[in-house]
Amino acid sequence: MQVAVDVGPTGNPLLVFLSQGLTGILAPSAKAVTRGAQAAVDYLNDNGGLHGRSVAIEIHDNESDPAGGAEIVRAALQRSPKPDLVIPGASSIEALAAAPVLGEYQVIGLSPASSSALDDPEKYPFFFGQSALQKHILAAVASFMHTHGTTARVAVVTPSDGLGDAINQQLDGAFGPFGITTTQHRYDPASNDYSSTFKQAKATNPDWIYMEGAGNQAATMLVSRVAAGCGYIPSITGTAAGSVPLLDFAKGTNQMDNVWVIMLPTVAYVAPEDRDEQFAAFVAGVEKQGPLEAPLATYAGGWDSVILWADAVKNVHGELTSGAVRHSLINLPPSSRLFYRTTYSADSNFVTAQPDEITVAQVESVRDGMYVTRAPK
Repeated sequence: MQVAVDVGPTGNPLLVFLSQGLTGILAPSAKAVTRGAQAAVDYLNDNGGLHGRSVAIEIHDNESDPAGGAEIVRAALQRSPKPDLVIPGASSIEALAAAPVLGEYQVIGLSPASSSALDDPEKYPFFFGQSALQKHILAAVASFMHTHGTTARVAVVTPSDGLGDAINQQLDGAFGPFGITTTQHRYDPASNDYSSTFKQAKATNPDWIYMEGAGNQAATMLVSRVAAGCGYIPSITGTAAGSVPLLDFAKGTNQMDNVWVIMLPTVAYVAPEDRDEQFAAFVAGVEKQGPLEAPLATYAGGWDSVILWADAVKNVHGELTSGAVRHSLINLPPSSRLFYRTTYSADSNFVTAQPDEITVAQVESVRDGMYVTRAPK
């Protein structure tokens, strides 16, 4: 279902095409990613476009169905002219379904996906990840747990889908070096109660729980964790869960007690005086579209996907082909983007998060869509 088409200024625009789960379980994150992409397109057009051309945006609702989203992308790429950039969803499961299609039609795709399965330049040469890989995130989590008390066993609670697969495939590599044993517990992502899965996790007597869920799964996860009697077990949410308003879900309850959140860039609060010109433009562009309904970092997933592509386009001198943009992305120098300082390489189509770009903390409030963290005791 086509949701909106904004062709921007007149001329022969470059087209940013979005397939997003604007309805269904991924809606909270998808709507924010879409607004971030719209803000980036507006920002580019307000600053002269790219190589004298305006940038248009076309948005389609994939109803949180990865397979359906891939077919929406395929239909768009069969048109003439094809889109210049595709953002195939807000999650790894959507990107995994669409990445082969992007390669088939040789069109650049960028998204906030984090599955290491996507970081295969030979298999998916035209897909690039805007966020950190699960292996980097999990390594930071394992290090945090190791330095915060005795940790021998971690129960990992994930959905039975591509996101859960991507996490579980990296567990040994992340936790093994610290001598930490992990147990895997999978829940049905279509269910509205994960209590039985958390009870299974509790039965292993873990020192920590690592839990992950995309979109509305995060709310069900918080409720189920407490209902299963796991509230006393220290727990860490993954980045997908942290991309939705956890404090709103838990308002007036004890669901966030003993819960830590992974803090990627723009998740933790940044004071106005510390925001650079692009950060300020990003916030203004998102707020222009309405009140914030998700953590600011989720909007940044859409913004950075567009801005990374735009930076690559700016560095192309000559014919603007997908191959030329791909080469430019691989050779982009680091810059002060919202999320990560490093970019891509011939061996990896994902940014490489630095240690200071992934932190773990408890949250006490939200300010300007960012978490104000609780001071360590």
